[in-house]
Amino acid sequence: MSPSTIAMEPIVIDKVGDLVICIPVAGTENEVQEYLVCRRTVQRLYQDSVKNEMFVNPQQVINVETAHPRDAATLAFLIAHAQFTKLPTQLSESEFYDLLKFTNELGITHILRPFAGKWSEDIDLAKVGEDGSMSKRLFISWELGDRHSFDKLVTHVAFNVKLPSEGDFAEYLSESVWFKDFKDVFGPEGAEIFRSIVGKFIFPPLLLKAVITK
Repeated sequence: MSPSTIAMEPIVIDKVGDLVICIPVAGTENEVQEYLVCRRTVQRLYQDSVKNEMFVNPQQVINVETAHPRDAATLAFLIAHAQFTKLPTQLSESEFYDLLKFTNELGITHILRPFAGKWSEDIDLAKVGEDGSMSKRLFISWELGDRHSFDKLVTHVAFNVKLPSEGDFAEYLSESVWFKDFKDVFGPEGAEIFRSIVGKFIFPPLLLKAVITK
């Protein structure tokens, strides 16, 4: 931790925990949240995660570089420590998105499996509309493997993309606001994810739309 870092009061996940995980708090300049957790639980959680070698044989303190909302990390650690009675019965769209961004980065989204179905039902992932949060629903449905919701949302995007009069569709779409949204929402992999679904999900509806509008 740098000298300018502000360490917040630790959130105790396990009262007899023997490992501290420090995570920068999203939306702040230098706040870092500490979580007291069980070393063995963390080792079991990450033993199959290639992305997080530092968790396999953790030291006394682990510093996570990427900032995340405090509540997202707390929820993930509560689930990992089987403290299910402390979990909320509902999550807002933004809260669920933040949680999935956290578990995705650390490679532990599988721990949400028992709760993901209920939480996603409350959100209505397949809802379409220009409400500024479709990109988040796309990420949630992608991360959960919800093919029905993802297909519906992407098809909606395709039919609301203004077609270029000439030129390459892929190049045109790469300059679209949706491409930028994918990079913002999906992170470093967003650009590649967008390109990979253009041909599979967007080109067919776009071609159909071109025929219909001629």
